Amino acid sequence: EARAIFDKIITPDVYLCTRMLSGYLENRRFDEALELFDEIPVKDIVTWNLMMKGCFDCGEVEKGLTLFDAMPERNVISWTTSMSGLLKVGLVEEAERLFLGMPVRDVAAWNAMIYGYFANGRVDDAMKLFNMMPSRNVISWTSMISGLDQHGRTDEALLMFAKMVGFGIVPSSSTFSSVITACANMLDLYLGVQ
Repeated sequence: EARAIFDKIITPDVYLCTRMLSGYLENRRFDEALELFDEIPVKDIVTWNLMMKGCFDCGEVEKGLTLFDAMPERNVISWTTSMSGLLKVGLVEEAERLFLGMPVRDVAAWNAMIYGYFANGRVDDAMKLFNMMPSRNVISWTSMISGLDQHGRTDEALLMFAKMVGFGIVPSSSTFSSVITACANMLDLYLGVQ
């Protein structure tokens, strides 16, 4: 087992500790990951972010938030990870507070919040946030197209695609998949009306 090899290393550096931690979390061995995390004498921001994400992924929301609060320093990934963890379990207002409190918001943070709004049925909030974004990427547009379609607003989803193309954004395979699904849903709608 990897742990037996790891234990033979006299002074593993933070990189090796983080790799071992990652292995535990990938295999849903949360308790062992947490134990190893507590044993790491010097943790870098990657180690903190990884453990915090592991908490949220394993449903340990309170522990994830405790780690977030205990972090000696945070970056945009720390903030976005916590926000996404809260959205995943439907704690939208708490996620909004984190989003609004972020010292720096990159496109990924905006996209995560939009995705979370859609995942929690808050379509109008997603639209409002999208319109406020200082910059957008193909993921932003695809999230909107997919989210609108999934919430029965297929016409708006297809209009969003047309706007995206009009702005010169090159669609990804995920974008095309969302558009094809929207077209299929549109066809179903028309067939249903007939």
